[in-house]
Amino acid sequence: MASSLRFQLSSSSSMPMTLAADDSSWMFYVGLTPTWQQLKVNLRVNLMGYDYSGYGASAGKPSESNTYADIEAVYQCLQTEYGVSQEDLILYGQSVGSGPTLHLASKLPRLRGVVLHSGILSGLRVLCHVKFTFCCDIYKNINKIKKVKCPVLVIHGTGRLMLVELLAWK
Repeated sequence: MASSLRFQLSSSSSMPMTLAADDSSWMFYVGLTPTWQQLKVNLRVNLMGYDYSGYGASAGKPSESNTYADIEAVYQCLQTEYGVSQEDLILYGQSVGSGPTLHLASKLPRLRGVVLHSGILSGLRVLCHVKFTFCCDIYKNINKIKKVKCPVLVIHGTGRLMLVELLAWK
């Protein structure tokens, strides 16, 4: 796992929840932007930011399997280093980051919640505009979201196939 991790504790270390945000190097290199700072304060959460292998400050090669290993390592770190339980964890994934986010969420039945921002149905469904899943497809979110047991917030525009369609199937 080559992921770069950054944990931002709130002013009170007893915050009840932690938001784990993917592909967040921009958030921590320039400091917490006003939006993220306001989110942290208003929601009273701790923030864990991480980059996938091969992106941002992380070494390694970008691949689907590495992104899964990265998010699993983030969860392991939150558990062992910070004592965060899945009941107090909200996962946030944007665009391709929805793949690793749903991968982990499908394995953790007691998560507090998941936020999918412009999530994708699968790699090929975005690139080729197909309506079915190929065996060689990547980030098969259309299959994984059915296994997620916690509340899911979907933030999405109208320019892509939307995960909202999936939620109707749940």
